[in-house]
Amino acid sequence: IFHKFYEKLQPDGALIIFEKEIINDSKINEIVESCYLKFKLKQGFSIDEVLSKKFSLEGVMNTNTENQNIRLLMNAGFTQFETIMKYGEFHGYLCIK
Repeated sequence: IFHKFYEKLQPDGALIIFEKEIINDSKINEIVESCYLKFKLKQGFSIDEVLSKKFSLEGVMNTNTENQNIRLLMNAGFTQFETIMKYGEFHGYLCIK
């Protein structure tokens, strides 16, 4: 999908994207997922709401690692991109055509 965004951008145009990513180390990924679950519960979501959303996204949302997303951005044609925010499993990129 990144290539579709790239094609639509004007030269020097910018794209800001946020992706949920898998952390390469499975133990760290498990800890981060657990912390995020606890955060959602503290925000007032019920365990049923959290699990319902998690299960509804399984098989629908393709989650990549940071390296995979960088490779996809490069394959789309982006040569300039930088992390603008990282929070747990979420990674924000600023990409320039």
